[in-house]
Amino acid sequence: MGKASLELDVALSSEPVFRIASITKQFTAMLVVLAAEEHKLVPDDQLSKYYPQPGQSDWSKITIRQLLTHTSGLPHNEGIADYWEKTSFLPLSDRQATDEIFKLKLLSVPGTKTQYSSPGYFVMACILEKIYHKSYGAILREKITAPLRMDISFPP
Repeated sequence: MGKASLELDVALSSEPVFRIASITKQFTAMLVVLAAEEHKLVPDDQLSKYYPQPGQSDWSKITIRQLLTHTSGLPHNEGIADYWEKTSFLPLSDRQATDEIFKLKLLSVPGTKTQYSSPGYFVMACILEKIYHKSYGAILREKITAPLRMDISFPP
């Protein structure tokens, strides 16, 4: 049937669970659109509405729309020291992770350049948790996967 992990020599079973990483960005974007339709947020809300002191002065100007469109100025994971070697393996809480993200140096003034950024989508997921008072997984199940009967895609 194949291997779930070549490195660890683990056989693939009929019930595998894989991390889908950046594929969740589409789900996060859809959840932001739904939250906007429910008047829970406005795409032009500034980050400072949800994080009063997010980072350097330019950070307060970042909007949800800029996070969505990768124009916030936030770097991708390579902006985080030792991300692939060490940091990505640390069991950080959402608060610890956002604290680390808010230490990053912006690559450009928000709204001026496009720069792919996974940390920006992580921040949006945290904003969704704040406005819905639920975990990202619970919001995703309630708003997207349960109505579409995608039970296997995102197990509880």
